[in-house]
Amino acid sequence: MVSSVLTTCAGLLGLDLGRALHAVDVRSCIDSNIFVASALVDMYGKCGGIEDAEQVFFEMPQRNLVTWNAMIGGYAHISDAHNALSVFDKMIMGQETAPNYITLVNVLTACSRGGLTKEGYELFQTMKWRFGIEPRIEHYACVVDLLCRAGMEERAYEIIQGMPI
Repeated sequence: MVSSVLTTCAGLLGLDLGRALHAVDVRSCIDSNIFVASALVDMYGKCGGIEDAEQVFFEMPQRNLVTWNAMIGGYAHISDAHNALSVFDKMIMGQETAPNYITLVNVLTACSRGGLTKEGYELFQTMKWRFGIEPRIEHYACVVDLLCRAGMEERAYEIIQGMPI
């Protein structure tokens, strides 16, 4: 239930309420629960409290796919592509959790917003054979945004024309 309330706080951008709930979680000793901790990372990341998200994330004894996606998404939210890629690399190198399509949307979004055109485009081009993830409409939208922000509208148009969707 606590993770559901935190998810609601994230959706409403209720940082103050989320922080208050986090304090209750700590006093109740449930902040170490992976579902609660993942919801905290997500809430802080979406509400712009990236330092708080990092603290919860790095103090977690174990992480799941939701946790990794939340941290990468938090960095994407504030256009911090370097940290998003760093966390993504740690996720992959750890080999405990495989990325899913949401992970790649978050990384591509971070690259787009953070100006890492080469890295984002390379990820898009290799995602199928590296991770077995077929690009979806969200991935195409991210790479088109990435290319357009870099002034590569013609390449973006080629991507749109070649979409199998």
